Amino acid sequence: MRVVLLTIVMLNSFIVFSQKQLQITYENHTYNFTNVISSKIKVVGTQNSCLSITEDVWGGEKVVINKSTGGYSFEDNHEIKSYSFFKDFEKNELYYLELNPNMHVKEKLNGFHWKLVDSTRTILGYNCRKATTHYRGRDYVAWFTTELPFKVAPWKFHGLPGVIMEVKSIDDFTHIYATELKIKDGDEPKNPFSKHEFIDWEEFVELYKSKISRMAQRREANNTRANIADSKFVFCMPRIEVILECNRLNSHFKNLWDKKKSLSIEGEKNNFESEKTESEG
Repeated sequence: MRVVLLTIVMLNSFIVFSQKQLQITYENHTYNFTNVISSKIKVVGTQNSCLSITEDVWGGEKVVINKSTGGYSFEDNHEIKSYSFFKDFEKNELYYLELNPNMHVKEKLNGFHWKLVDSTRTILGYNCRKATTHYRGRDYVAWFTTELPFKVAPWKFHGLPGVIMEVKSIDDFTHIYATELKIKDGDEPKNPFSKHEFIDWEEFVELYKSKISRMAQRREANNTRANIADSKFVFCMPRIEVILECNRLNSHFKNLWDKKKSLSIEGEKNNFESEKTESEG
């Protein structure tokens, strides 16, 4: 009997410590006013969970809640240097710290409804298939592979039968693509938010709208054009999930961004021609 129990313990230990872990590094380019913010996303995933960490992000504002009155206020918060998302596949739940305003949010992993497309390409040596979806105000194209025994993706992306190797919004607001991939033995990723209290997505949306309204009132007080109903013509508050129209690329900033891209391409071309002339001389 002791031999049987010892064998079971050793077998369980082997299973725990020989667990395979997928580690992927992505490049992430996201539009912000007239610039593109570049960062790295590091994802660690197993069969049971996935942790996605976007590095080098701005902390934005945090929400301070008065528990006695139920009211709240906003304070600057520049301490946050990364942006994490934890997916618990067994519970079908997503946990994360939403930025600007900063609040811990929990929601179900059921928001993505993908359509598979009969198109293939190779990324980092893996055969990938194309898929499209619409999620919270934007349309996306993704390339995923089923050649790895995982269902891993960056950010909130979820629901494809494989590993997302590249994904971008069709309006060029964001573009994420894998640059490095490896499989190794490792522990199960831990939920970094397990000790926090959470609100749901709908509650966060109301807080966000309140923040934008507060900004509009502040601008109106400073004799600027500010009207929440007309926000897309007043100011641009870019965010990947569209809650208000001001989260999209309004025409003013879009024109500036297109012009900047054009000047950048022309500048690179001029530099190339200059280097070419110097080398020929």
